[in-house]
Amino acid sequence: MRFLLFALLLFAVLACNKNNESDLLIEGRVADSRNSSGLGSVEVNLQEQVLADGVLNASFQQAAQASTASDGSYELAFERKNALLYRLQFEKTGYFDRTLEVNPDDVRPGETVTRNLSMTPEAFFEVRLWNTSGSGSDSELRFRNLDGDFGCACCTTDWVVIDGGTTDTTFTCSLHGDFMIHFTYEITQPGIDTTVVDSVYCPAFQTSAVTIEW
Repeated sequence: MRFLLFALLLFAVLACNKNNESDLLIEGRVADSRNSSGLGSVEVNLQEQVLADGVLNASFQQAAQASTASDGSYELAFERKNALLYRLQFEKTGYFDRTLEVNPDDVRPGETVTRNLSMTPEAFFEVRLWNTSGSGSDSELRFRNLDGDFGCACCTTDWVVIDGGTTDTTFTCSLHGDFMIHFTYEITQPGIDTTVVDSVYCPAFQTSAVTIEW
């Protein structure tokens, strides 16, 4: 009876070790880009692109999921497959999403792969272009941001052109939080040309609004 119990315990330990050895491990820490402090409650999703029976599945499928602890740390354990690419996705409300690719050759059983990164908080910049002068189609306002793109198609350095027939328009940009954004606008009216360069500080998680009357 004792021998049978010992054999069962030994089998369970060996089976557990075998499973652990076959697991792949990725761990890391997510920090706030402003101060490098740990960022908790970040959703971490590991996706994989798998070759099965000689056929590549072009779409990614979920391999593991976790949330960061209060210090920003996370750990993902997942089964080994014939993966051609791993993709780590990091998401948290109020922050720009991040994606990291991981080469399967870097992930080996019994070894831990470390992937640290920082996430940038989001802010919003609302611009109202308001034609209060009643000027007609022979006038024009041109507005653009002078800083680089922030990962949002709505916030670029392209010119926004408004003709005098438009009386009121508003648009909102998504940009990095706690950032001073610089912008310029040009107003063309019969006999008057005006160029202005200005800036606005945009606190993280808030909307900063500017109204330009012409």
